Amino acid sequence: MAFSNIRAGSIILAEPYRFVPPYRGTFWTTALWPLYPGTLSRRFGVIETKVHGAQHVRRSIARGQGILLGANHSRHSDPFVFGWLNKEIGQPVHVMATWHLFKQGRILAALLRRIGGFSVYREGPDRMAFKTAIKILVEARRPLVIFPEGLCSHANDFLRPFMDGTAAIARGAARRRAAGVALHPVVIRYSFCGNAEAVVAPVIAELEVRVGLAPGSKLSLVERIFKVGAEVVARSEEKYLGARQAGDNSERRTRLVEHILRPLETEWLWRAYEGEAFTRMKQLRARILPGLITKKLSESETARRWKQLDEIDDAERLYRQPPNHLRTCDTPEQLIETVERIEEALTGRAQVFRPWRVVIEVGEAIEVNGVAWNGTSSDPLMIQLRSRMEALLQPEVK
Repeated sequence: MAFSNIRAGSIILAEPYRFVPPYRGTFWTTALWPLYPGTLSRRFGVIETKVHGAQHVRRSIARGQGILLGANHSRHSDPFVFGWLNKEIGQPVHVMATWHLFKQGRILAALLRRIGGFSVYREGPDRMAFKTAIKILVEARRPLVIFPEGLCSHANDFLRPFMDGTAAIARGAARRRAAGVALHPVVIRYSFCGNAEAVVAPVIAELEVRVGLAPGSKLSLVERIFKVGAEVVARSEEKYLGARQAGDNSERRTRLVEHILRPLETEWLWRAYEGEAFTRMKQLRARILPGLITKKLSESETARRWKQLDEIDDAERLYRQPPNHLRTCDTPEQLIETVERIEEALTGRAQVFRPWRVVIEVGEAIEVNGVAWNGTSSDPLMIQLRSRMEALLQPEVK
């Protein structure tokens, strides 16, 4: 599906951001429900969704609390599958979803908004989304879903570092609601129902040709997948470092990301930073993109800034890869996720493999108070949420 006003291989939109507010009624949520399962199947390959632990949310509803659901984000279908939670808890939810999802066609955008979605600007601060999220929790008419990772990981069994916004929203609302805020950990688990090797084999053959490897060699499929993945890293090294490097793939990716980001930070943020890379990428995009949106830059400056945004995209694709010791192809899901990340790194898009079954696992509430975090150490609320979500990710909890 084509994106309007968007560069190939990127999700950066060169147009002014316009906040998409949530639909607060219930008519369309009910009226569009017959279209919902079919749209999930056609667009994302999701054929079945089950919800476990909905009673925890119903208990928080009965207490009159504002309800925040912190969920992992492994697939682009995540904001949409929460429509099934609506049915289980007896009321719609609101979902904070990145703006570009609302630009992927009128039908998908209308469905996302009608099931409670509202936009958040991925490329910079979004005060309207922040205020809307707090208002939803203070009013406590519907639960609110937020994805603390801030990006889609293509990793069904692994959590990326969390962004700070989730805790700030929860505490901000708790200070304004006497009944408090209940933060529920949520894990979305996808299970592939088909023959994973059969569906990824032709894709790997195409990617082998793209990177100059002999397709269909005598190596096993998994060996071929990792060989293509290694070639992606090596090509990035040639592009940015001038030559292929030796050593552990995770360390090489980390070096590449730093090599890409540091000169950009020096230019746009006045110094090179350290720490969580995705936050740094967001800060850079927030500085580079506004000039492009005005369309008043010279042709050469426009080309230069797009080149810089493309470099940040490259860094993000490298950053999305889990550490080597956490990445295997032992399950059908891991096999497909690995191919998706490689394909996205090479082409900017990952095709939809199908079919998938989904389980939404909801945990017991974490009670949130309005006491501000002093910021001198890791946020204890985010530590607790992450610990609960990691526990839910374990197979024995299912």
